[in-house]
Amino acid sequence: LDRERVAIANVLKCRPPENRDPTSEEKELCTPWLDRQIELLDPRVIVPLGRHAAMHLLGVEEPMGRMRARVHERKGRKLVPTFHPAFLLRSPGMKKECLQDIQLAMKEL
Repeated sequence: LDRERVAIANVLKCRPPENRDPTSEEKELCTPWLDRQIELLDPRVIVPLGRHAAMHLLGVEEPMGRMRARVHERKGRKLVPTFHPAFLLRSPGMKKECLQDIQLAMKEL
């Protein structure tokens, strides 16, 4: 995809201190901003990168292995969760699975 056709948004609109995992309260406070971004961008497919983003957007608490490798529908939108880029830097052997997720998202387009 051309970069002009891709948008990037974060669940949190600021980085937590010491780059710790976001709290439920922090995610809840930022949700209206993210929801509005999604509404304005009106994406055909959302690819949450990482477990926190996927759990937040899907409204579930599951391991990434249960969320990825399939198309989900939530609030009338298609989501294809995959690994966070930082995880892939630590676990380069998982890049193949990530590519499969991206290909699945591309099929939905």
